[in-house]
Formats: sequence, C-alpha cells, structure tokens
Amino acid sequence: MFYYANKRRRNKKIILIVSIAVVAVACVVLGIVFGGWFKSNPKAPKATQSAAPATPTPIPEPQKPVVETGLTVLERFGVPEGFKRVSVTSGSFGDFLRKYPLKAFGSVPLLQDGTENGEAPTVGVLDQALISKNQQSPDAIMWLYAEYLFEKEAYDEISFDLYITPVFHFDYSTWLTGQRLSLVKDEVTNKDKFVWTTPEDAKPEEPSMASLRAYMIYVMMYANASSLKVQLSSAATDSLAAGDILVNGHALVIMDVCVHEETGEKRFICAEGNTPATEMYLLQDPETESVWLSLEEDGTFVKGDKVFPADSVRRFE
Repeated sequence: MFYYANKRRRNKKIILIVSIAVVAVACVVLGIVFGGWFKSNPKAPKATQSAAPATPTPIPEPQKPVVETGLTVLERFGVPEGFKRVSVTSGSFGDFLRKYPLKAFGSVPLLQDGTENGEAPTVGVLDQALISKNQQSPDAIMWLYAEYLFEKEAYDEISFDLYITPVFHFDYSTWLTGQRLSLVKDEVTNKDKFVWTTPEDAKPEEPSMASLRAYMIYVMMYANASSLKVQLSSAATDSLAAGDILVNGHALVIMDVCVHEETGEKRFICAEGNTPATEMYLLQDPETESVWLSLEEDGTFVKGDKVFPADSVRRFE
C-alpha cells in the first residue's frame, strides 16, 4: 500500500512538472508570435531614441590652387593656404597685369617663327602678340608696359631709353608726328648717336595699335635689359608688388603678389620672355610645380643659373 501511495504521489509531481513546462513553452511561443506581430504593427508605440544620420555630412574639398578655365592670373590661380592677395590700386600696372589675358590652360608658348617652345611651362601663357624677332625678355616687358599706357590713353607717357651713349629718350608722341629715328655720327665724339629726322613723306597720325607696334619694333631693336634697368626706379624687396621688374641681364615681371596673414611672408607670380623670341609664360617652381615663388632669405631670387640680387628689383614710375 505504501509503495502504491508513493507511486501515485510521484506521478502527480511528474504531471505537475510536465504541466508547468508545457505552460512555459506555450508562453515563450506566444511571446515570439505576438511580440513579432506587435513590432511590425505600425500603430505600436516606438521607443524614443536619438536617430543617427543615414549619411555623414561630407567634408568640403579645399579650393583647387589652379582653376583651369580661368583666363587671367587673378581667375586662374588661388593663393596658398594662409595667404591673401596683396591689394593693388585700380588702374595700376599691377592691376593690369593680374587681369592680362592668358591663353587656354595647357597652351604651349610659341616662338617667333611659329614653332612651339617645348622648354617652357604651360600653366600660363600670356596672350601677347609676338611682333619682332628681337622681342626678348626685357622687350616683352616694355611691350606690356606700352600696352598698359596705350589702354589708359596715356600716350605721352610711352617712352623708352635706347642703349646708346648719350641716352636717347625715344617717345611715342614724337613718333606720332611723323618723325623717325636715324643713326648719325656725332661731329665732336665721332661716335654714333640717335636723332629724330623728318622723312619727305612724313605725316602726323592718330594713336593706333598699328602705329604702336611699329614704334615698339624700334624699341626692341635698340633697347635691352641694361637700358631698361637704368630707366626704372629701385625698389626694396620688402615692398615687392605686382608690376615690379627683376632685372639682371635677364628680366622678369611680377604679375601678382600674396602675403601670409600671420608671418608676413610674400610670394609672387612672375612671367618672362626669352631668347629666341617667345611668347611670355609664367614660371613654376620645379619641385612643387607651383606658380607662387619666393625670394631667398637674403632677398635674392634664383631661377636656374640666373641669380637676381636683392638690389635688382626695379619699378616703373
């Protein structure tokens, strides 16, 4: 009797345990089924939380240093980081140079015979007419300055010194009267000198680009880097500005200048012509390929084997 009573009690415990297990499993199953349904129900309330953005905000790219579509120095070349352009007076020679037309980016400078100057940089070629086989580095700069004054209608200011002794001031205004240049022997020194003469068919003419070109061809024949250097005023390197000239046998023209806003360091863009006669082009640093160049600590500027001392900076006045 005791055995069967115990057996019945054990069976009741087993049934109870099994029942509890069945109920637990049923609850789990119901929770899964109905829980999933409630999650998918759009009317069910959602937990409040800060939503992360689907796409991170892109970091803006820095401005490209070269804008290839730009057709002037001002439009094509941004300044290095931390620098700002040095302001120029509106209507000044520096302003004229910063806005001087450039050929399309990548254009190869042409030589006077029409062939390509394969040794020159192509980042910026000035869209300036080649008018003479004598149009070398100083001549190209004088041609730029004559164009600038002509554009301002400052015809009386167009004048260049020729490299003869005594110095001859060769001015465009006298050229417009019909007088022309002649080389004669000085009766006292027996040396050559220039004088104005009046041809039989001479007649006055109005200022025109054709007459200016004819006049500049004579300038390019009889002026050079030495005569240009003497004609210009000296300038200090710490006042370097657009429109300044570096002259030391060869000649470079400063097209634009920028300055570091904290250190005061200046950098500049410059252009040159060359021999044989070539279209003017902008120089590039051979290592960085940047057009923004720097002076040495002592104020000199080095371009290949050409050295421009600190006292070689000159300026049109």
